[in-house]
Amino acid sequence: MMKKIISFILSLGYLLTGNAYSQSIQLIMSPNPSCYFSDWEIRKETAMLLVNNTTKNPIEAKIKTSLYNGMGEMVGETDFNKMPLLIIQPGVSKFNAEDIYPVAAIKFYGKATTTMAKTGRIPDDNYRLCTALVSPKSGMPLDERQTQCKTFTIRAYQAPVLIAPQENAIISTKGTRGLMFKWTPVMPSATTLVTYRLLVFEVLPGQNNVTALRNNRPIVEKDFRGQLQTQWPVDFASPEAERSYVWTVKPLDNEGRNLVDGIGISEPFGFRVSDHS
Repeated sequence: MMKKIISFILSLGYLLTGNAYSQSIQLIMSPNPSCYFSDWEIRKETAMLLVNNTTKNPIEAKIKTSLYNGMGEMVGETDFNKMPLLIIQPGVSKFNAEDIYPVAAIKFYGKATTTMAKTGRIPDDNYRLCTALVSPKSGMPLDERQTQCKTFTIRAYQAPVLIAPQENAIISTKGTRGLMFKWTPVMPSATTLVTYRLLVFEVLPGQNNVTALRNNRPIVEKDFRGQLQTQWPVDFASPEAERSYVWTVKPLDNEGRNLVDGIGISEPFGFRVSDHS
């Protein structure tokens, strides 16, 4: 009789445990999401987690998400203590990117600490995002077999190549009238219209192009949406004779953010204006 009672209790415990954690999950993710985490929270199409609670009772859980780079290294994961407790009702529940990988709850590792954490931009690479439901008490997966992973790519855009004025060009004072700046588009083609910010700096005595870019304020700074050339903007003072300048272009997305990884500008070209050319 006692054996039957023990057997019944073990069987009941097994059924209750299985019932409590009986769920299936499905992760859906865009293969080419925005490189900015802030966009993930407002673009519902970025990622979606579907949870099917097949029991008749609510399930308490937290979402655990990890991000791996193309080398398989973990570069970020959600902080268990910062993730909210979820009460998953019977049936299908839907969670978006702000629930799966909220920026405020991410711990970054390695180089990502100084890039993703500070700029909010994901470096160009291939990635794998893995998500699971975990116990709100132990942090252990409710069902390790239900961990879902999806791969995605952050597209590497190449900065425009400057065409004219060319590097080390000598331009006559007369030639500054209607001086044309030309550059190539970013590659590969962007999914939205690109804004190109023209930047011109004066190179002071004792400086080179790089130090002028780093230390001086631009004497020309103007945005051109979808344009690949422009004359010297008439709303800025004209270049002066016997002075040197350096120019570059910074491509921006439709939110005014850097489209190219790193410093985000084209390789700069220097030119000089001379009365004797």
